[in-house]
Amino acid sequence: MYETSVAQSYAQERKAATMLQDFKVQVQEWKNVLLRGKDSAQRERYWAAFQKQERIVVQDASQLLAELPPGPALDKVRAFSQAHERRWAKPSRRWTR
Repeated sequence: MYETSVAQSYAQERKAATMLQDFKVQVQEWKNVLLRGKDSAQRERYWAAFQKQERIVVQDASQLLAELPPGPALDKVRAFSQAHERRWAKPSRRWTR
């Protein structure tokens, strides 16, 4: 029982760390869009990379939300997921027009 609980906690911590790293990459891709997007070919390249990372972060958060037990960790991941959706949905709508 204890070993299972520790193993689950460790796995969840690793998934949270992965989500954080994936989010950092997404932010970097957004910076690339802004800084290097003057050329339309470059902008499309970086925009595609940004969208790919966005999907990865959403998937990471969804997996964590499904696995975490009720408590502070679940609340924080839920808050992150909601804030991420609100923040990054706007650029997606604006850039796809």
